[in-house]
Amino acid sequence: MLSQLGRTEDLQLSPARRLLAITGFCSDRIIVFKLRLEASAGLPKIQMTDYVQFTSPALSHPHGIVFFDEHTMAIANRTGKVSFFRIPPMGGKQKSFDLKPVHVLGGRFVNRIHSPGSLDTYKTGEGRYRLLICNNYAHVVTEAEVRLNGACSVRRHRTLLRKRLEIPDGICVSADRQWIVVSNHVPGTLFVYRNTPDLGVSSDPVAELHGMDCPHGVRFADRDRKIIVVDSADPTMCVYTCGVEGWHGIYQPNRVMQVLDEDTFQRGRYNVEEGGPKGIDIDEASGVLAMTCEHRPLTFYRLDDLLQVSG
Repeated sequence: MLSQLGRTEDLQLSPARRLLAITGFCSDRIIVFKLRLEASAGLPKIQMTDYVQFTSPALSHPHGIVFFDEHTMAIANRTGKVSFFRIPPMGGKQKSFDLKPVHVLGGRFVNRIHSPGSLDTYKTGEGRYRLLICNNYAHVVTEAEVRLNGACSVRRHRTLLRKRLEIPDGICVSADRQWIVVSNHVPGTLFVYRNTPDLGVSSDPVAELHGMDCPHGVRFADRDRKIIVVDSADPTMCVYTCGVEGWHGIYQPNRVMQVLDEDTFQRGRYNVEEGGPKGIDIDEASGVLAMTCEHRPLTFYRLDDLLQVSG
């Protein structure tokens, strides 16, 4: 099933860490695995016991993916809009589905959705979520209020971040909801913002992370004291560590690790901005980091090895 995906851009673990979804960028398909992750004294235990895959007329170069719950996800389509889907049931003989979206972020909002790439979300109330959208070639991050109350709807959608952004290609909200990190593809920097009510289009980042070529997938880790990011133009993963008072100022990576061998990297080296890893996600409870790219669609790493955390 992984070999059928072709080029991949992102993967995502569900909130309960029971599902893992990967986007097939050129094949216009999504695959969702049933997953079991367990911590252990040695290597974490990983079991993938079932899967479903789906296509849809609403999928057009699916790039970013995010789960709202164990049943509903949003897909950002680089040459389309943001489409919302109910995940097909697992456990049966049917594994492949062609789905209609339960909602598409468009209509009167269509002028504010342009080349959507990466997504992140968090719950703000019962059945309510804040969805953050990187609009890559519009160079803005927008936000939407999503409601899942039997049906799926979007109540509002507006531009959140604009100042100094250039091809925002990855986004993550910290576990404590205090920070938002955005990767800028072209200048090779990541911006960290305080997630405050007055955050807006004129806001400057409170911290900048330097030292990469084309940062892509990004995640907070170690109780939000570290940021892990992969470079789509280099076979490496970088780790940044904040100070005792949080993310402020200019940072260089504390650690740079090669996570793709040279042959795999060169196979994807179609241009100077490609070849490296793309999407990442982590489960701190089991100590696992998952990574995807076209020629290595799924790799798991022991998180402590990457962070150099004892235990």
